[in-house]
Amino acid sequence: MVQAFGHRLEKSLDRLDLDPAVRISIRANLVKLGGLEVPASLDAGTAATVQADIRQAFIFGFRLIMLACSGLAMASAGVAWRSQRETRE
Repeated sequence: MVQAFGHRLEKSLDRLDLDPAVRISIRANLVKLGGLEVPASLDAGTAATVQADIRQAFIFGFRLIMLACSGLAMASAGVAWRSQRETRE
């Protein structure tokens, strides 16, 4: 989740002209995911954009994990079905 979140956030932040110190601060706190706070040194407009990027990156990561979980659940159901079918025969 952290990797997907971080990758998506980095791509979003690339379009902004952020100070390197701000980017370092954001990278250092990636494990906070959706709870990541925008550095106070940003102006209101940039802070709002970064906050929106954080939300979108979290949603992307969450959806990716949910997709993986649903795939695993389907695979598990398939294995259970096959096992049950083999025990009946």
